[in-house]
Amino acid sequence: MTQFVIYIALCAANIILVQLINYTILSDQLRFDFLAQNFTPEQIRLIVVNSKIWGWVGYATIPILVAFKVAAITFCLSLGHLYFFSRLEYKKILNAVLRSEFIFLAPLALKLFWFNFIEEDFAPIDFQTFSPLSVTVFYEAHALSSWIIYPMQTINLFELCYVFYLSVRIKKEMAVSFWDSLKIVLIPYLTLLVFWLAIATYLTISLFP
Repeated sequence: MTQFVIYIALCAANIILVQLINYTILSDQLRFDFLAQNFTPEQIRLIVVNSKIWGWVGYATIPILVAFKVAAITFCLSLGHLYFFSRLEYKKILNAVLRSEFIFLAPLALKLFWFNFIEEDFAPIDFQTFSPLSVTVFYEAHALSSWIIYPMQTINLFELCYVFYLSVRIKKEMAVSFWDSLKIVLIPYLTLLVFWLAIATYLTISLFP
């Protein structure tokens, strides 16, 4: 399977899951309840109408976001491999990253299942802050500051599985030991993740003080 086919399959799976979530969970009434805290009924009506008109733009950005994320991780891991082994194996690392990204479909699928079959009566804040198998499950989301929620959601079991599986893929692609592959993955990936969380936290504090 070529890397382009894997990329298309990854984007398609993300788009399908997001569509299912939007059509089966995010009803107009739920959107209204969420926006009612900050907008008038007329403003909410316009927002809902515009969101439906421009909804496909959001789907179109998914392949762009996926490509950017994959490229950034591949670049950082390639630098890590170059530093530790004095070789640049961009294509092999790209293949490993693309395959590993399918792990992050699991939280979307779990969210879809949870709010359709387990917790059908929920508030907008419950959906917004729901992050299965993350450290947020140990806290009341309503009691947390808005800037800390996303970093806490990011610390989850899926990230650990991603690092582990990506290390396994790197080991297979590069023919190195697991500990060497783990070293290639951990340092660059965690550095990139911390950098991204810092940006996201700064934007959250700046836009939603």
